[in-house]
Amino acid sequence: MKQFVLPESYNGEKLLTLRKDTFHHLVRVLRLRPEETLKGIDHNRTIHTFRVQDIQKDRCVIEKTDTLKPEVREYQLTLFQGLLKGKKFTQVVRQATEAGIHRVVPLVSEHSIPRLEAQEEKTWRLQRVAKEAVEQSGSPEIPEIAEPLPIEDLEAFWNHQGLGLYCHNEDQGGESLHRLLASPQKHLAVCVGPEGGWSEKDRKTLERAGFHPLYLGFNTLRAETAALYALAVMHFILMEKESWIPKPR
Repeated sequence: MKQFVLPESYNGEKLLTLRKDTFHHLVRVLRLRPEETLKGIDHNRTIHTFRVQDIQKDRCVIEKTDTLKPEVREYQLTLFQGLLKGKKFTQVVRQATEAGIHRVVPLVSEHSIPRLEAQEEKTWRLQRVAKEAVEQSGSPEIPEIAEPLPIEDLEAFWNHQGLGLYCHNEDQGGESLHRLLASPQKHLAVCVGPEGGWSEKDRKTLERAGFHPLYLGFNTLRAETAALYALAVMHFILMEKESWIPKPR
């Protein structure tokens, strides 16, 4: 069943007319036909099912047939991603959305190369990339794409609201990821550095904000690879948590 992101103005109406980009994607790209069914996810992360009632030259009319119980994870995961050059940040947003991220926050650190002003101009484009990734992947999570955040403001922004991790290419010791994730956590965050990595000043700022180092192994990963790697590892550990935590006797 195909999925699309409902307009922000959608308020549960029975009939809905789709135009422009959404119409083009569903009818021209996905070849939607009358009487076929599709899922629509609204900005409250509620899933609705629809039946195609009519297709015209530049629009289609769909009818709501049901509202489904939202598929909600027990935790919300935020990615703080150091600014990246070119299309790499776009790639991270797309992949993180497919992996079910709750929020992406561009992080301005000491080794960040792109200008902050240029990144702010891209926020609305990244929101569109996330929307397309939700539709492609069927993810029940429409992520928030935040404005760029200077790393000096991270502590106040995160405010120690949950478990925070930052990726590091050297083993810093400390608790294992399994042990850190063993305690129930509603809010989780992982920080991934830019191409130049974390500076010593950045690392101290991250640790002052309560973030624990996350060692990703001896291979040196590209920043965009590290982001997906870290998210995947955390999701899998949490998904299989019931099977690896010993039950009390």
